[in-house]
Amino acid sequence: MGVAGHHGGPQFAGFCAMALEPLFQSIARADARSEEHVYATENACAAIAKIIHFNASTIPNIDTVIASWLDTLPIVNDEEEAPHAYNILMDLAEKYFCPTSYS
Repeated sequence: MGVAGHHGGPQFAGFCAMALEPLFQSIARADARSEEHVYATENACAAIAKIIHFNASTIPNIDTVIASWLDTLPIVNDEEEAPHAYNILMDLAEKYFCPTSYS
């Protein structure tokens, strides 16, 4: 889902928006952070980040989705996906808290 969110373009934007609910449900499982499932969970967290970042205009209630995504953090085990998610977090922070650039 992260690849579709990042590289799928407009033709996958609606599909990605519909995938948010099942991704959030998988992260909310009681055993989501168990050793057996933590990598899938953190990958789902990163996929949500990519969907938010690259398809925000197609997501209803984007502010609520962002707030819910923040509750899925941290990503500490998946070293491949963590940098992507945290870069997106920084982009969101800059967008919402520093709307003007400092040159």
